[in-house]
Amino acid sequence: MPRKILHDGPVSEDLFSGHGHKRTASALAKTIKEFGNDTCAIGLEGKWGSGKSTIIELARQELDSDKNEKKYRVFTFDLWSNQTSNFKRSFLEALLNWIKEPSNGLPNSEESKINKIYDSIRGKTINTRTTNHKIFNPFGIVFIIFAFFLPIIYQWLGPAAFADKTSHFISILCIACIVLIGVIFVYRVLYKHCKEKTKSWITTISEAVTIFSRDAETTQEEKTIREQDPSQAEFYETFQNLLDIYQKENRRIVIVFDNIDRLTKSRLIDAWSEIRTVLNDNSKQGTQIQNIMVVVPYDKDHVLSAFASNNTSKGKQSTLPNDDIIRKSFDCVFHVSPPVLSDEAKFFKEKLHEAGDARYDYLADYLHEIFSLSIAEQTFPPTPRQIIHFINEIMMLTDQWEQIPVLDVAVFVANAEKLYKNPLLLQNFSNIKPQYIALADSKDLFRNLAALAYNVDPELAFQVLLYKDLKNLFTKPKSEKLEALLKSPGIPEMLRKFLEEEVNNWIKWKWFEEYGNAVENLKLKEISDKLRKICSPYLINNLASLSNLDWGNLKPAKKILSAVFLVENHKVEYVVEQINIWLTNSTDIYIKLNRKGRDIESSLKVMEFGKLLGDLIGELHHKLQSKFNTPENNSKADDLIKKFDWLGGIPELELGVAISCEETNLNLAELGLKPGKEIFNHFLGMLVHANEDMLKALHQLIPYFKDDELITIIKLETQYIISKLGDDIINHINIIAFILEKQVYKKRKFTSGIY
Repeated sequence: MPRKILHDGPVSEDLFSGHGHKRTASALAKTIKEFGNDTCAIGLEGKWGSGKSTIIELARQELDSDKNEKKYRVFTFDLWSNQTSNFKRSFLEALLNWIKEPSNGLPNSEESKINKIYDSIRGKTINTRTTNHKIFNPFGIVFIIFAFFLPIIYQWLGPAAFADKTSHFISILCIACIVLIGVIFVYRVLYKHCKEKTKSWITTISEAVTIFSRDAETTQEEKTIREQDPSQAEFYETFQNLLDIYQKENRRIVIVFDNIDRLTKSRLIDAWSEIRTVLNDNSKQGTQIQNIMVVVPYDKDHVLSAFASNNTSKGKQSTLPNDDIIRKSFDCVFHVSPPVLSDEAKFFKEKLHEAGDARYDYLADYLHEIFSLSIAEQTFPPTPRQIIHFINEIMMLTDQWEQIPVLDVAVFVANAEKLYKNPLLLQNFSNIKPQYIALADSKDLFRNLAALAYNVDPELAFQVLLYKDLKNLFTKPKSEKLEALLKSPGIPEMLRKFLEEEVNNWIKWKWFEEYGNAVENLKLKEISDKLRKICSPYLINNLASLSNLDWGNLKPAKKILSAVFLVENHKVEYVVEQINIWLTNSTDIYIKLNRKGRDIESSLKVMEFGKLLGDLIGELHHKLQSKFNTPENNSKADDLIKKFDWLGGIPELELGVAISCEETNLNLAELGLKPGKEIFNHFLGMLVHANEDMLKALHQLIPYFKDDELITIIKLETQYIISKLGDDIINHINIIAFILEKQVYKKRKFTSGIY
């Protein structure tokens, strides 16, 4: 869909019905004309984005349309874009370039003067041509002279010359000269080598052969010379010359130092000082520059804050009241007020129509309300810049996210600063004002906000927002952070996805602690019954897949047993069945690994394991009682335990479970845990080695022993007592006493007709 990015520059007309900008611009233009040829500084005070640049543009139009002879030209120097360069040089270069523009009316007769000043402050290029001539060294001169006589020498040294005996003198003379040249050459080589011993013989011979002291050469060089930045005195002299040259024939420059609001506080102080130097020639004891008019748009709060910060950092306090800093800087100050509210609403809708090509006009009131809500806490009316920025942000984001409703995008733009900084705020509904939620009226608002904050598809938004924290907290014991997280938007979707993906990892790596914590946390009240019903199958249906738990630490296993609380009463039996499969499989694995024979050591180890198994069965019974905590379901817990086989007919295991039941005040018979036929023989075998434990087991097993078996136990214990003396016989005596007591009690019940 077509859309348009709104321009945030100064406009050429007052778009607000109150025409406050136009009135201020007219007053500014009138004041400029009234100052005439005087030097003056005018302040234009207003909030950032309130329309100060627009007022400058409107005033420029009015000055251009003036029919008087005097022509005012507005030169704008952008402090923000030139903040990193030297102020004096940048300002003079920008002013020179502006003056040289044809539209500014500089006469041709003045161009040479301007160009001369231009060259004086800019870098200059110099072309240099250098010609070098060949100069022969003495050896070369001798060589050249002899070169001319080579043909004659050849004739004198040839065979014909020696045939004539009268000419021997000349031939000998020629030979002598050649020998002399050779001697001179050898001497020269030796001399150079001795003088510069670091050079090789080849280099020395090569230099000796050279007949020129300097090679012939013609070069042409181009050099760019940058002068130093202008000094204070040079700046004032150059600036005054520019003004004197240009401001003739009723031409006048109005200099605007724009965008001081955009500078950081530290740079603003420097810029403010530089502006003052434009007006005063400090090199001549504060003499004013002649015929200069300066306009400075600024945000008062930003300027005063910068000066206050500067004084604080230097450990001093200003002796001037805050307002005096402004009064001392300007001859007069105009105040720019933002448009009134009614105009602002109209302006917002017009700009929305312009940017969106009318496609969002039907939502203009909602979008405007969202914008108004976003600036509700600021103490001044909205500025045109704020409106334009808000609409542009919406348009750019809707182009990227066509599937996200524009009202959701607007809510994001209204909260963008804090959401970009900390997207995790979306985990809590209260971090987005309810008015925004009502205006957007979108069931996927928080998902869409997360998508925009993380720049991911909406389908992945909650995963990015919640998954990491959910994984970290849900697999740990209950915490306040988890309870808060479970109130987040998107939790229903993410909790289901999280359990679906993570349960298999817990099973694979035997992470019983994580599994148990997840079961416990799924019980929390922050999770609705509907969501619990959706999520619980991921944990319950996988119980049977658990195996080989850590029997040295039963805490995680006991937490997993809380799965009985995740379902309705009529589904508890299925959960108990899955737990039974899990514990039975774990028991089989343990027995196979540790029951290597029938020796007493293996039996004792399995019996100790039985105690642990009995502890888990007792914990499950306790949780079932809590689950069915009503009179009509009083026996439901017992019935569910009795329904499944937990012991597998292993006598040592049965003994351990019996001991555990006695220690936890449970009744083995009521739980339906029926020992096998071999239990009696194993009991006898353990009497000597674990007498104290056997006494506990006997309290649970006596209903399952026959009378003759009990008599056998008494005989064995009596024999042991007779053969032993000391404290260790006490448990054996207690066993006999217990059996006799039970038998007497049973006989009395029988004779009374009760048994």
